[in-house]
Amino acid sequence: MNDKLQLKKITAGTAKEICDRYDPSPEICSRLDATLSPGELLGMLQTEDLYADALQFMVFALPKRETVWLACLAARQSLSESPSKEDLSAIEYAEKWVFEPNEENHQVLKAAAEATGMSTAAGMAAAAGNWADGSLTSKQSPPVTPPEELTKEAAWAAIILTLSKLPADQTPQNQKLFLDKAVDIANGGSGQ
Repeated sequence: MNDKLQLKKITAGTAKEICDRYDPSPEICSRLDATLSPGELLGMLQTEDLYADALQFMVFALPKRETVWLACLAARQSLSESPSKEDLSAIEYAEKWVFEPNEENHQVLKAAAEATGMSTAAGMAAAAGNWADGSLTSKQSPPVTPPEELTKEAAWAAIILTLSKLPADQTPQNQKLFLDKAVDIANGGSGQ
C-alpha cells in the first residue's frame, strides 16, 4: 500500500465501518466489501478521481478533533478579503479549541456558531467543534451528549459551503486540495 494511504489517525479497521457512519454514494457502496481497508477504498476513489466521495469518506473517518481542524482549514478558504467579525471569530474559536480542546474553549463555540446564523462555513466549523465535545445543554441543565455523527455532518457542511463559494470550474481541483489536506491530517500532518 502507498505510504501516503496508511492513515495512522484512522482507527477503523475496515472501510465499511466508516461507511456505516453516514450515507455514502452508490460509487462507494459498489466498491465496499467486508475486508476493504480505509486506505484501500481511498486509493480506489482517488485513482478514479472521485474526490468528493473520497473527501466525504475522510470527514467521517477522521477523529472528531481532526475533522474540526479540516473544517477550519476549509472555512478559511471561504473567507472574503473583509470577512465579517462573526465569521472570523467563529473560525478563531474553533481553531483555538482544536489546539486546546478544554471546556473553556468549548463553551464559546456555540455562541460563535450561532452568531454566524450557522449559514457559513465558519459557523459550521464552530458548530462542529461545539458538537465534538461536552453537552448540548447549558451548565444548569442535565448534560446531553451530542450524537456521534453531528460533528462530522457539520464539518462536511463547512466544506460544502466553502466549495460553493469557490469558482465552480475549479471544483474538482478544490475537492482534491481538501482531500489532500484530509489525508495529510490522517497521517499526522497539519493539513497545510
